[in-house]
Amino acid sequence: MYRGNRVELVAVEREHLTAFLAWMNDPATRRLLSDAPILPLTLEDEERWLVDLRAGRCGYVFSIVTLEGRRLVGNCCLKDVDWPNRRAAAGIVIGDPADRGRGLGRDAIQVLLEFAFRWLGLNRVEVAVGAENEQALCCYRACGFSEEGRRREFSARGDGFEDEVLMAVLRREWKQQRGKAG
Repeated sequence: MYRGNRVELVAVEREHLTAFLAWMNDPATRRLLSDAPILPLTLEDEERWLVDLRAGRCGYVFSIVTLEGRRLVGNCCLKDVDWPNRRAAAGIVIGDPADRGRGLGRDAIQVLLEFAFRWLGLNRVEVAVGAENEQALCCYRACGFSEEGRRREFSARGDGFEDEVLMAVLRREWKQQRGKAG
């Protein structure tokens, strides 16, 4: 559907839900995505989510598959779309820890930004990332996001608290970065 150099963003299919369920029930993966208590999800939960997705209640969600081998490696989304102000929040998960740190997420985010800015006509895409998630912060910086602020001790983590880093990229910055890339 939407292609990068290493991955393609495709429609979420029912057969993807089993993998999503395994990823979302992995405590280490969930910790990277949310500070909410980790409650086990069921296949029925994922199926209800897919119904909501098909009804347009979840923003724009894509499965991420590798170009080589067509292997499902994650999903990404644009959510909380604010049409009057032409902005949205982005999110991504690369499910298997062995697939992280290999550039697949970076390629997927770049494709997602192309979709956001070129096809949807958005002006701003933002993310909120736990300050301890260095891999995600590095990925977003490489994709042109700039840190805009920090919510200090925003999330309870174990016996302490973690800051949340607020980042965004604007359409003009994205276009400038693409021009430099050739």
